[in-house]
Amino acid sequence: MNSHVASHGNPALSKFNPLPRIISYDDFDDGVCGWTQLVGNYEETLDNIRNSDDTRAPMLSSIPMFDIGSHGAMDGTYALKVATRGQPGHFAYAVKRMTWQRLGVIQLEAFITYTVEASRLTLGDEDLRAFTIQMDLQDGYEDRGRRAIPSIRYHNSQEGELRRVWQTRSKYMRPKVRTGPSDKASAGSTHALRADEFEDIPDAYQPLCYNEVATKINWHYVRWLVDLDGLHSLEFQCNDRVYDLRGFPPVSGEAESNLSNLLNLAFAVEADADRRCFFYVDSVLLSAED
Repeated sequence: MNSHVASHGNPALSKFNPLPRIISYDDFDDGVCGWTQLVGNYEETLDNIRNSDDTRAPMLSSIPMFDIGSHGAMDGTYALKVATRGQPGHFAYAVKRMTWQRLGVIQLEAFITYTVEASRLTLGDEDLRAFTIQMDLQDGYEDRGRRAIPSIRYHNSQEGELRRVWQTRSKYMRPKVRTGPSDKASAGSTHALRADEFEDIPDAYQPLCYNEVATKINWHYVRWLVDLDGLHSLEFQCNDRVYDLRGFPPVSGEAESNLSNLLNLAFAVEADADRRCFFYVDSVLLSAED
């Protein structure tokens, strides 16, 4: 499956396994590469902003630690950092907004890691609730299309109890709420990370390398294959484990008139305790079929 670009010895790309056509490659040593904060919709006045959720903006980070200095990314100095507040249930969300060129199979690959703030001298692996990899897709507009939010969630812990299982989004709850007179910026639970919207993937218990103290991190490879035409996941891989998702039906809803060809990518992280939780991305590659 390697593209001709990756197979010709480019060190930055050869660590990935892309489909033949590379759409975007984000190495955060080059900047934020279009990744930004999720902001609630509004119209005419900021007083009617909806679903802002205080998600915090992503930032570039050299991953400083109090005991070792700057950890750095897997390659180079900077990674994209998504960070929560130190309160249970708080989540942070980073999104990259794009559009697709043709309906077909696409693949997202990334090297990621996660940890909690070393604000106390305990490991804290149970203090991070979950992190999520998400797409926001639309194949048309109004009555000519559908919108879907396929999501892969690593449910690490719940109320201090470790789970360490991969989940997929099984419900699509998005009641529309008008934010102004034109209804062009309606809001709903499109990007919600509610636990009742997810179900465990069968046989998807996978303890990830978290290391021994909160200032040590290890990078993980993830790969996600998605069918744009069907608006659903096909396959997900983390390190050596591959999960077949073809048996999960697509979860879609009503299309929006102004979101045709929508292709958004997102990462999110959730806290399970009164401790800040961090999700880092070294690099991201999005590729597609010929």
